[in-house]
Amino acid sequence: MTVLIDTNVILDYVLKREPFAQSASDCLEYLLINKGKCKSWLTASTITDIYYVARRALNNNTSAKYEDALQIQCADRLKADYIITHNTNDFVNSPIQAVTAKEFNDNLT
Repeated sequence: MTVLIDTNVILDYVLKREPFAQSASDCLEYLLINKGKCKSWLTASTITDIYYVARRALNNNTSAKYEDALQIQCADRLKADYIITHNTNDFVNSPIQAVTAKEFNDNLT
């Protein structure tokens, strides 16, 4: 089985939105437990949408740091040598070195 998970299901779980929170939690738990039998997908825009909505709903930028974590995970899976960003401070604890585009251009090419 292959499924696409809509942004709202993730937000229901993350933000504990009633009356959908429990069913979202159950669904995501099932998909995790059965990941070998069931392939689940998100669209690329889902990740940024989650960050945007969660940051506003939580009114706390620190509690919704999904976007940077996603970048780090993607870079790690790609076995990337660098993350190129204009805000290296967001990646201080990243296992992948973050550099600005200027640093990349000046020192690494």
